Amino acid sequence: MAARPWEAFVYAVASVLVPQLMTSSPVFDFCSAMARPLPTPGGGPAAAVASCTGIALLEMSAEISARKKGWAVELKSFAQLRAKGLELAQSDGHAYCGLLSCIYEGDDVRDNGKLERWTQLAAETPYAVIELCYDAVQHALTIDRRQLIKSVRGDWEAGVEHLAKAVSISSHNVAVNVSGASWAWARDMEEKCSSRTVATFAGCDALKTW
Repeated sequence: MAARPWEAFVYAVASVLVPQLMTSSPVFDFCSAMARPLPTPGGGPAAAVASCTGIALLEMSAEISARKKGWAVELKSFAQLRAKGLELAQSDGHAYCGLLSCIYEGDDVRDNGKLERWTQLAAETPYAVIELCYDAVQHALTIDRRQLIKSVRGDWEAGVEHLAKAVSISSHNVAVNVSGASWAWARDMEEKCSSRTVATFAGCDALKTW
């Protein structure tokens, strides 16, 4: 690729600014930011936010049921996972802009070591979203779903679907970012991603059985 220094510079700056812009505004502004004709925020941050909304729906369903029925449920883990998901939305914007900056430097001047580091970060971030969803599913499985009141079951299932969609998007992003890579870590990343994706989907299916 021919050098595109201006675009390289813009994405280098964006790697710092985009994460702040994405989460310092309300949801409406976040959606507006995604609608702009720019590479990011895109599917990666959207998947991270979907994981947060999924967790929030599970948390809400459990808390409403617990209050109405007077049973104890541990929700602190859900809150911690939601906070981590928002951090990953920022991290994804940072990683992707950094990767684009490196790519647009051009073949003649590109630092391959730098390219590898940004590529790895761009793959590790969506994988972290998958791990987050897996942890959320495992925590949700400790909740006695028979105790959930009927009026929140639709919200519970919607939360599970959000987590499954976040995993699906993130798994695809990992595959795209490591496609054709010859680095040793890329193969390991593909295997870890496949294994954790299957396990999380299985957990999501279990969460939708009553």
